[in-house]
Amino acid sequence: MDLGYPHDDYIGFDSARRLGYVYNGNTVDGTGQSDAYGNTPPVAGYTLLALPGDNSIGNEPAGSFMTFNNDNSAAGNPVNASEFHSYMNSRFRDGKHLNNDFAGKGTPSFGRGTGPQANYMFTGNPADTNAWSECNCYNPVGDRRFVLSTGDILMYQLTKVRIAFALVTTNRGANNACPGVDITGVKEVTDTAWKYYRNPPASRLAVKDVVSNKLLQLHPNPANDILNISLADDTLPSDITLAVYDITGRKMNVGYSAKGDNIQADVSLLPPGIYSIRLCNAEINKAAVFVKE
Repeated sequence: MDLGYPHDDYIGFDSARRLGYVYNGNTVDGTGQSDAYGNTPPVAGYTLLALPGDNSIGNEPAGSFMTFNNDNSAAGNPVNASEFHSYMNSRFRDGKHLNNDFAGKGTPSFGRGTGPQANYMFTGNPADTNAWSECNCYNPVGDRRFVLSTGDILMYQLTKVRIAFALVTTNRGANNACPGVDITGVKEVTDTAWKYYRNPPASRLAVKDVVSNKLLQLHPNPANDILNISLADDTLPSDITLAVYDITGRKMNVGYSAKGDNIQADVSLLPPGIYSIRLCNAEINKAAVFVKE
């Protein structure tokens, strides 16, 4: 993750939220570059919203969180399958396992010194002077990368698993950089992402827009892989566009192709649920509802 100017970043991890995040290692991001945030950077990250094994009792922990630098050191860029695999399993590119080598405030820590083995890197709140963070360790800033991995997942033939993640970011602010960084904001954004993923808000779609367009034909409905769409009383114009929305009004990424007077939409990757589909051009605006099994 490059936060504005890429060469002055720090990385951290919140294991409870399965959240890997990036914040500025210096008070000011960059030195006036066009891609720099200056003295008001955000904090941004990725969170794993859903993993196989999550249930009402608890959530499956992330498998590994590792950081590395954009260089050719032992803690630098992976270049082959073995090195990629190492970073996905709490190891550096040379195979050395990550260690929690935190020795106190002001002592640089890179996870390669003495200390107990760990699966996650820089897990402490940067505002806590007794916690393992790059800010607290006074690490040299740099062009950081990170790898946030699931645990091993056993998949049988013809089975499916769901993994969901979200990119989260705070507003820009002066309190988003070391040494005074406050990660409360990115935690709150992450909690909101988890909340709305698991309990979507009420639909914003207008019911009358859907039920009034009775001339749009969908089959099969419910659909599993391919949904066929046609107009009962007309041919399909060549400039027609198709959009699919979930019950919250969020536009979904669905590929489609036109075959004569029929459009075939590939809905195989959509999660099971109820969706609205809309065909539009300058003269046509028709909608209908379908169910994805």
